[in-house]
Amino acid sequence: PLTGNYVIGSTGTYPSFTLAITHLNAAGVGAGGVTFQALAGEVFAENPPPITTTGTASDPILFTSSNPLESNPLITPAGGTESFGIKIESGDYITFDHIDITNQDGASNLAYGYWIYNISSDAASYITIQNCGITLDRGQAGTMAIYMNGSGASTGNQFLSNTITNSKA
Repeated sequence: PLTGNYVIGSTGTYPSFTLAITHLNAAGVGAGGVTFQALAGEVFAENPPPITTTGTASDPILFTSSNPLESNPLITPAGGTESFGIKIESGDYITFDHIDITNQDGASNLAYGYWIYNISSDAASYITIQNCGITLDRGQAGTMAIYMNGSGASTGNQFLSNTITNSKA
């Protein structure tokens, strides 16, 4: 299981969110939780896989900027039907802090910035998205900066101090 601190970026442990999330999903979370610090100001032109693992109150998962006083790291997915910057599938105790999402240059069809998906009765709970910039294209049908769907009742989710631009909802 993953524990401690890891860096995402050009000089980090993981050069991409894709590799960090893939390893997180495969290894799970160990005692004390795990923190991923994305390098401030870096652009990640990728489509990361959904997060399918879960944290706990004592073993949380945190994705944050290496320096919140500089430009936030930016995820720029390719877009398309049901596309997303970050998707959490029934995970718990996951925080994204100072991680921005927008369309790739020249694209305008990113559907969701952050997508929180409840699978069956396993609802995603205690998800926090804070201090993030989410920019979409409201000219596209159905864009949502933070989208929650699926069955089951989520509890304890928080969306704090985010800047949302050009989203339909």
